[in-house]
Amino acid sequence: MNLLRTSTSALAGFALVTMGLMVPTAVNAAPAPPPDPLTVQESGGSTAVTYGHSRTFIAASSVTEAADKHKARIEVNGKTFTAKLDKRTSTVKWGGGGRTLDPADAGALQAMAEDLHSKFLVDAAGQRALNGDTELLIRFTMLLAEAPAGVKLKDYVVEAPVMEQVSPEEEAAVGVPAADDSECAAGAEGAPGGEMSIAACQVADDDGIRYMSCSRLSRVLYHDAAGHCFESEVVTSGPGSSGSLGECGSGVTGIGTYTYDCGEHDRCGRVHGGSFNPWDSECGDEYFDADDDFLLAPIGRC
Repeated sequence: MNLLRTSTSALAGFALVTMGLMVPTAVNAAPAPPPDPLTVQESGGSTAVTYGHSRTFIAASSVTEAADKHKARIEVNGKTFTAKLDKRTSTVKWGGGGRTLDPADAGALQAMAEDLHSKFLVDAAGQRALNGDTELLIRFTMLLAEAPAGVKLKDYVVEAPVMEQVSPEEEAAVGVPAADDSECAAGAEGAPGGEMSIAACQVADDDGIRYMSCSRLSRVLYHDAAGHCFESEVVTSGPGSSGSLGECGSGVTGIGTYTYDCGEHDRCGRVHGGSFNPWDSECGDEYFDADDDFLLAPIGRC
């Protein structure tokens, strides 16, 4: 009886294939790969990107308004965030008008940043120079992917940060300063604009853009959190360090440039869970300290 059913089924299938009503399937054939969720269109000073990740949809675009002026817009499930860059004055205006990102948003932005990194920044020396609008869009995606979930992203202005290079010899000679608890009271109200409602001690410590040398070294990094004020630690960081600690970017997908503000944000996240717990905003002030590094530090210094 089973043999008869099998034979009848096989004959019926053969008939359908013969009539062109069914496509034959190879035995043990691998399933077709899913389509690439990232689409990128570049044309004449503009870039458009769409990205689907689980139940999150991202529509992003950027445009060159003049030779040294670019703007980007990223919409995550209907929530809009914008950035405007004036290269002539090294000024960036960015924000979301008080909108927040949740863990699903952050995961989608992280995945999109990784795909953009693979497309445009891997082996950057062998690829064409980025258009200014495309570059801003990539940087802004990485910045938003690192935003503390649930924290209102208001509107911010980054103005011509001081840039400083520290030599390997200077870095190696630096000792560990004592923690300065005297500044804790100054930060008790929260980070810039009062965004950090759940952190008891948040003090800005913006270094401008202070580059790490392109070496794996033990460096002094600072951070604070809800449970303590400034702490200084000697932490191995730079190219080749665990998780590329200090590279500005999203996760371990970065722009190939290492700075102290990015290193302190990385370190705070690893100590207090900000890198893994999407609802932890203890490292919010370190995040805002590093926004100029994300948006203005040159790509591929190391």
